[in-house]
Amino acid sequence: MGNYEDFLPSQRLGRSLSVSADGMGIAYASDASGQFNLWTQPVSGGPASQLTFFTDRAVREVAWHPAGR
Repeated sequence: MGNYEDFLPSQRLGRSLSVSADGMGIAYASDASGQFNLWTQPVSGGPASQLTFFTDRAVREVAWHPAGR
């Protein structure tokens, strides 16, 4: 039988997820860094990119700019 920590997820995703206008990327909030920050990832797969590095705030809502930023 494993320890309690063995059953904890390595990261949690926020409730907000957004697909880019061109359908090529997703943006989401994740606590992989220890605090909910903004991340993007290509829909086709590949590594995620952390865009914010907050330590005293948290990203709760995510949306793409109509121009794709």
